[in-house]
Amino acid sequence: VYLAGAQKRIDGYGSLVIKESRYVREVIIWPFEDDGPRLVQGDAIERGRSFPLSMPKLEKGSYLIWVTHENGSFIPYPIHVGHGEQLELELELPQSIPDGYAYVPGGPFFFGGDESRFYRLHEKNLPSFFISKTEVTMEEYLEFWKQLEPPELRDQYMSRIRFHEQERRYKDAWDTAGNLLDERLKTEYPVVGITLQAAKAFCEWKSRQLDAGIRLPTAEEWEKAARGVDGRVYVWGNSFELDQNLTLTKYNMEGMERFPFWAPPGQFKRDVSVYNAYDMAGNVREMTTTLLPNSEEFHQIKGGSASTPQNFLPCSYSSDTPVVPSDVGFRYIMEIPEQ
Repeated sequence: VYLAGAQKRIDGYGSLVIKESRYVREVIIWPFEDDGPRLVQGDAIERGRSFPLSMPKLEKGSYLIWVTHENGSFIPYPIHVGHGEQLELELELPQSIPDGYAYVPGGPFFFGGDESRFYRLHEKNLPSFFISKTEVTMEEYLEFWKQLEPPELRDQYMSRIRFHEQERRYKDAWDTAGNLLDERLKTEYPVVGITLQAAKAFCEWKSRQLDAGIRLPTAEEWEKAARGVDGRVYVWGNSFELDQNLTLTKYNMEGMERFPFWAPPGQFKRDVSVYNAYDMAGNVREMTTTLLPNSEEFHQIKGGSASTPQNFLPCSYSSDTPVVPSDVGFRYIMEIPEQ
């Protein structure tokens, strides 16, 4: 009996109890399994409509709870079971999820790690939030820009582009009427070449439009939305293979042939987080409101782009820049009101 108990402690089996939770009709539970560079869903190990749902012996590791909402929608709810952890969970769901947003449930997740420039791997806790599934496009940003008054604000919040490093000057992306000035630009591309202040102004305008709390994400919120809760290195898993279908980055030659500067959001189907947010590895880097450690001026920029090598791709990596670059865009958070 003692040896059996010792073996159980060594194996680190945990347990899971899902309590009765508001808005939950049904759950299906899958383990995440390694498949080359990706973590993919294995075979379902449990399905239930009656709660509490108890799984008394569960291998430590990463799991996806696929929740059927009572309104008929499906919501991914990743969890991580630690060594010997006895996890009791009340699934925290919103009444509904707005179109174009991914829902990130509140709770603990692993933040930082070996690939981070600033933070060791440790556990943090955040409340729930919505995050836009894709980066803000030029079309979306132009809707905001065209209503700006006085004209000085339009100049201040203009997108200014430099296509190549050897170019010495940044050029306006569009004219005073909002017409794009270069054939290499398209309204469906992510907006780049704007300042942090311009992105914040867009969020304030969006807040008034939607009557909701819209803002840029913190580095912690961005990282959780990208990597989920299990501390994976990349959006898709724990290793990297140069693959044209994985993400748009500098040395993805086939991807760069199709999209030499930026791609319309969602073109790279493997560059999608467990919460269904797209392009959080490549395409364009993204702004956050978190300052760099020991800096009062520069903010952390997350993710990689078509202009950066693969070391920018880990979810925990943060970069910075002293100028308005042509590979940095943004997405935004919608705060969830108390229900």
